[in-house]
Amino acid sequence: MTPLRDPLRVLLVGPTVDSFPGGIAVQADRLTRALNATNKVRVEQQSIAPRFGGVVGALQRIPVVRTLVTNGVYLAQVLGRLRGFDVVHVNSARFSSFLISSLPAVCLARVAGKPVILNYRNGDLRAELRRYRLFRHLLRLPNTIVVPSGFLEEVLTEVGIAATVVSNQVDLSRFVFRRRDPIRPVFLSVRHFEPYYDVPTIVRAFALLKARFPDARLIVAGKGSGESAVRQLVADLGLADVEFLGQVAPADMPSVYDRADVLLNSSRVDNMPGSLIEAFGSGLAIASTNAGGIPYIVTHGETGLLVPIGDSAALAAAAVRLLEDQALVNAMTERGREEAARRYSWASVEAGWLQVYRSALGRHE
Repeated sequence: MTPLRDPLRVLLVGPTVDSFPGGIAVQADRLTRALNATNKVRVEQQSIAPRFGGVVGALQRIPVVRTLVTNGVYLAQVLGRLRGFDVVHVNSARFSSFLISSLPAVCLARVAGKPVILNYRNGDLRAELRRYRLFRHLLRLPNTIVVPSGFLEEVLTEVGIAATVVSNQVDLSRFVFRRRDPIRPVFLSVRHFEPYYDVPTIVRAFALLKARFPDARLIVAGKGSGESAVRQLVADLGLADVEFLGQVAPADMPSVYDRADVLLNSSRVDNMPGSLIEAFGSGLAIASTNAGGIPYIVTHGETGLLVPIGDSAALAAAAVRLLEDQALVNAMTERGREEAARRYSWASVEAGWLQVYRSALGRHE
């Protein structure tokens, strides 16, 4: 087994929290800080969308020109930095962004003779591989592919591509586990207002729940292109006790989980939503659709209840079952806490990434 260099130098390419403050960027930031704290690895991030002032900054404000200028500068930065690193780690999600941003970085790293790891995270990967047949060939360019869930590993295996699973890191120390006994009809949605998260299904399910439990409340955290449509649906259904929080900073999420008793999730496409794991760590009961990789996180009847995609009546029925079976809730939330600690702790994630880097170097040398 090839020993790790002391310290191993990793260039982490992808979205960063100052340019794309989404889940991938948050995971990259957590991984960078945690690995650097071990002194075994020195990680530096390279944004796929660096921001500038002056003339370059002015050009970045012009549509079309913005993409050309930003990509040109970004790739020049990657090329200039490659010599100082042992391994190139590229984060990516969605075929379009892979093609525009990730693939050029992969190619530059390969030409420079650096082992390159592609960390791919899109829950719609199966559909992408069917729609873009070239994609499965391009995915053979990296030395190693890492995915955060057994779901994506299974999808890639279907087309003959090997992948290694390293779960997302969830800092469970930030979340206080609280037993919901007695459980209250206080529901939480923490997904953005985009079609693949299908927040309207949660609103329709809540309408059914509100009719049965007049004191029910729904807390909605998130933002997105469909927010006005969701707000209009709430108004059209005449729903009271729906609270919109907007986008919540990660540091403030523990207090949001603490306010609720049941997490509702209605994804149509998903891979490994961290909100489910954070709910485990906080003690919330879970009712969710069974989209994509969710069944790899939530075991139906064991750590949560799963229902078909787009079925608001089934989602409401699952929530009713939780509210009417305290023993089930207590058992599921306890198992959820144990599952989160076992699978998503930093110790598990650290070991996985160190092994990936070690293997990448071993195959390359």
